[in-house]
Amino acid sequence: MSGEPETPKVFPGPVIDEEQPVIPTVPESVLRKKKSLETYKLNKEARLIEIQKKKEKQRNKKIQFKRAEHIVQNFRKTNASAKRARRLSTDGKTLQIKEPAKLVLVVRVKGQPDRDMDDRTQRILNSFRLTKVNFARLLELNDYTKKMIRIIEPFVTYGYPTKKTVQDLVYKRGMILQDGNLVPITSNELIEEHLGKHDVICLEDIIHELFTCGEHFKEVNNFLCPFKLSPPKLIEGTRKVLVKETPATGNRKDEINDFVQAMN
Repeated sequence: MSGEPETPKVFPGPVIDEEQPVIPTVPESVLRKKKSLETYKLNKEARLIEIQKKKEKQRNKKIQFKRAEHIVQNFRKTNASAKRARRLSTDGKTLQIKEPAKLVLVVRVKGQPDRDMDDRTQRILNSFRLTKVNFARLLELNDYTKKMIRIIEPFVTYGYPTKKTVQDLVYKRGMILQDGNLVPITSNELIEEHLGKHDVICLEDIIHELFTCGEHFKEVNNFLCPFKLSPPKLIEGTRKVLVKETPATGNRKDEINDFVQAMN
């Protein structure tokens, strides 16, 4: 061995990066602005909620007031309707039906809800889907429909449609409700899809089932929307003139065909 002293070993220490990452800071003005914006949004939402509550409160007051007024009006209308019903039941008359008629065409020609009629009459019109003036429906004659027609007679006209009238209504005014929209019947495939299980697969089958009050009259009639007619017109010379007067109500018998033709 040599007498020279050994050189001490030097181990490298940790490497220190002099460029430390700088954490960005948000200016205080930006923070204040952000906080102010959040406060504004919260206050705005609170104001909108308060406004909505006030509107609902006012609306409820109006509804309650109208409801009380409606009760009084409906009471008077119901009394008048009841007197009329008693008069009709004691006058010895019944609904004159053409024998052997099974089908009747009913057209609503007047009447505004909450103004001209009581709740019972309105419910009957709604059950027949005669919810608007100039709406028409085909009904099968039975004891129930005869009784109901007498009650709503001040607001409807009715009679006995020919096959041609039924055919014209279906072809010109036949509509169905599909996906919430009124659409015309444009194909037999559409009919077969909904009524095929009743052996009704085309427009002619629909017309036949309606006119003859067939076995599936109810299903076919419910498949169709009410016929929406135009206001009646008179033919003067070579032109049609709109009839401004409210049409007469009641039973037109066979004359319902000419009446509906002027509206179809």
